Amino acid sequence: RPLPDPVNVRLITAGVVLTDFLVALEATVVSTAAPTIVQDLGGMSLYAWVFTAYMITVTVSGPIWGKLSDLYGRRSIYLISVALFLAGSALSGQAHSMAWLIGFRALQGLGGGALTPLGQTVLAEIYSLKDRARMQAMITMIFGVASILGPLVGGYLTQHANWRWIFYLNLPFGLAGVTVLALTLPAHQAGSKVKFDLAGSLLFSAALTFALLWSEGVPHWQASDPRLWGGALLALALFGVFLRLEKSHPDPLLPPALFRLRMFSAGSILMTLVGMTLYGAITYIPLFYQSVLKATPSEAGKALSPLLFTWIAGSMVSSKLILKAGYRITVGIGVIGFLLAYLLLANAGPLTPTPELLLAAVLVGVGGGFTIAPLVIGVQSVVDKPQLGAATSEILFFRSVGGSVGVTLMGVAMNASQKIERAFDLGLLFCVAALAAWFLLPPGNAEAVEAKGVPPE
Repeated sequence: RPLPDPVNVRLITAGVVLTDFLVALEATVVSTAAPTIVQDLGGMSLYAWVFTAYMITVTVSGPIWGKLSDLYGRRSIYLISVALFLAGSALSGQAHSMAWLIGFRALQGLGGGALTPLGQTVLAEIYSLKDRARMQAMITMIFGVASILGPLVGGYLTQHANWRWIFYLNLPFGLAGVTVLALTLPAHQAGSKVKFDLAGSLLFSAALTFALLWSEGVPHWQASDPRLWGGALLALALFGVFLRLEKSHPDPLLPPALFRLRMFSAGSILMTLVGMTLYGAITYIPLFYQSVLKATPSEAGKALSPLLFTWIAGSMVSSKLILKAGYRITVGIGVIGFLLAYLLLANAGPLTPTPELLLAAVLVGVGGGFTIAPLVIGVQSVVDKPQLGAATSEILFFRSVGGSVGVTLMGVAMNASQKIERAFDLGLLFCVAALAAWFLLPPGNAEAVEAKGVPPE
């Protein structure tokens, strides 16, 4: 329900938007500055870790922050996470070696992992279903704008000031955002008195971190390499122990009750597949332009512009469409968009006309816009408030994990055949799987799904 004070609602929204913009910007702002950073600090062999350290801690920490906010309240957990993000930013700007920069980026990601899921959780608590759809569209637009601006801001600051300013830039805006939230976000008691699942969280973090590190190496290993199969078995074993431990905890990190909700279970499967198809396209479309069409890096980067713009536009339309047509029809449009896009990409080659490739990018954007925002809103609408943080962070977590898995598997397919088109063939299979999972979504408009989606006792 909306807060009674509309001024507070607007201020809280402004604080959430500001912090969410910073974490979205941070995901891409380093890309254009990275060569200069390596030139200044040395350690070329550690280049990839500047990105990997941040993305791993962002992905791993999200569900944990969401659960903590359910147990101990949004305000305190939100403020702690912003403080960690800003501390990581300030320290990254002070780094004088690649090793220290990687460590500080990991700290930055640890705080940043909370900002998007907790921000969306807070907005879900202060807005009605109708207004929440509008807010979700706005958050998606902010993410898209930040993704576009990130490389531009990073390049400008590196060229005209110093690469350290790409981290210092977070401080004034982050402090403004956290101040607004500290003054306006209500300090409320969480609905559960159960102790935090510390052992499960530590094991989950270890298992997922290892799995993500393992996935980074998969495209570069041969089938006979013992690291390939040994790593897979170890990752599965760690997750097996985690799941066994969770069964005995009274309030586990990943509550089984959530998966008994049709909207959550179907949404989780679909969001994973959406992450696989969306981030696979974002990764391999520019590579196709460079390796097959012999385009410059700048031209390859511009090839994603239609994707980002239609993603934003699709999110704005889909967030309204769910109120009338429901999640199944809305998400179905997105799944069909992905399917058509990968049909074009799987048949692309050196002689493929540019308009056809641009159409594929447009359709991928439609896919992202008509699936992600509706699935987040749908999950938020069927859970009780004490589980809202966990549910929001987990559905976004599935998107991130799906992206990592999809990019890795598509890389394996490409390396095995030495043809980038094979990556798109595999992406087409992801789309078919998403189409099959789409049938699992509950029928009815958003209000009907919300009314029926009462969590089991």
